[in-house]
Amino acid sequence: MATSTEQINNLIQAGNEWKESADALLADRQAHQAAYETLSSDLRGVVADEMAFAATIDPDDPAPTGVNGGVFNTIVAAVNAAPASASIQLSLLSGKTHEIASFVPTTNRAVKLVKSGASANPVIRPQAFIDDNVNALYGFNGDNSNVLISNCDIDLTADKVDAQLGWSNKRNSLVSYRVASRNVLGLSNCTVTGVQGRGLMSGQASSSCILGLYSVTLDGAMYGVRDLVTAMLSNENVTLLNGAALTQGGTVGTNLLQN
Repeated sequence: MATSTEQINNLIQAGNEWKESADALLADRQAHQAAYETLSSDLRGVVADEMAFAATIDPDDPAPTGVNGGVFNTIVAAVNAAPASASIQLSLLSGKTHEIASFVPTTNRAVKLVKSGASANPVIRPQAFIDDNVNALYGFNGDNSNVLISNCDIDLTADKVDAQLGWSNKRNSLVSYRVASRNVLGLSNCTVTGVQGRGLMSGQASSSCILGLYSVTLDGAMYGVRDLVTAMLSNENVTLLNGAALTQGGTVGTNLLQN
């Protein structure tokens, strides 16, 4: 049977253990409280970091920072670094060509591309790749996406990767369709250069397209919206050169609304 001294020592030990546990819980609570206070004092900044993402795109920067507010080499890398569902604004350095060498993931994102600098408009140039034994074109691709491009030129003239294969009739646009999805593309003060079979948007598999063009030149036998299921086209001050067309197929008032 434990002596009184042993019982007292056991009680003291239990008390010390309880105190250590209580101190640890208190420290943890204080740390969380400090985090909550920091969050509440800068809630606007926290929300801005999660919902707004901005960067400069310089394909020639040897040491891009790769962070919000910093520099990236490619449009794709910057969009991939942004939080999900963020509103993204990318400043493309003027006088440079910005290659798109993989699909830009635009699901539930608003992506705005603008010119930065006083020289010639930056050029956005999707590259070709092989998809299901045909040549295809990279571009913007996602569900419920919103892409706005201002004061940038777009080059849709990439050569085939394999000259022996034809071109895809699904993936040959700046903005590709997604099944049963809605996509928006707006261009202002842009020149788009293309060739036969290329275009700005494609709509298949119950997808819908909204295309807005303001002060835009379409140069080449390209289309505005192809294989449309449901589309809306709004345009003002659009110049069509060398066989360019705003739409290909569709019936106005049935599956196409156009001003």
